[in-house]
Amino acid sequence: WCAQMHSETKDHRRTQYGWTLHAVGLAVTFLLVIVAHVVVLDPLCKRQTVLREQVTAAAGFLDRSSDIRKETNRLQAQLTRDEQRLAEIQRRIPDHPYESLFLEQLTRLARSAGVRIAQYTPSDAVSDSTHSAMEIRLNASASYESLCRFLDGLESLPRLCRVTQLDITSPTGDSEEYPVDLTLRIYYATLDESSQSSET
Repeated sequence: WCAQMHSETKDHRRTQYGWTLHAVGLAVTFLLVIVAHVVVLDPLCKRQTVLREQVTAAAGFLDRSSDIRKETNRLQAQLTRDEQRLAEIQRRIPDHPYESLFLEQLTRLARSAGVRIAQYTPSDAVSDSTHSAMEIRLNASASYESLCRFLDGLESLPRLCRVTQLDITSPTGDSEEYPVDLTLRIYYATLDESSQSSET
């Protein structure tokens, strides 16, 4: 009987030992799962979230890239037009006043437009850091149509000029021509003192 009891006690201990090992194994497995989640899975999940946000941002940028290209092309075209306009203006601004040459161009335009210039009075030149300007006053007479042709033709002159004053008086008597008091401003490059002295 004692031997039987001893055998049953050993079997009971083995069974307890087996359950203990099984419990320890489960605990270790659970711990490994937790460690794997904390050490591996959690950083991967965070990295996945960051990558998903980056993909969303990149997709948004690609959606806007077409609009960005269109705006860039529009601005580039505008810049090209402005540069061409500036180059054209610079070609129409000489280095010196060349007042007599401008008077010839103006007289030729007035004749073709039907405007009669009675008096031509230049004023003193005014200079700043970028250019010099001179105003020229004209007393003339012209019909309405002739005056319009003359004003339109000023833009096509080789020399850049701008109208700064225009006074038109009603015709007198049976005349169909309007007395015109017109002031034009012409431009030329500003020369430093050394350049001006070398010209004289």
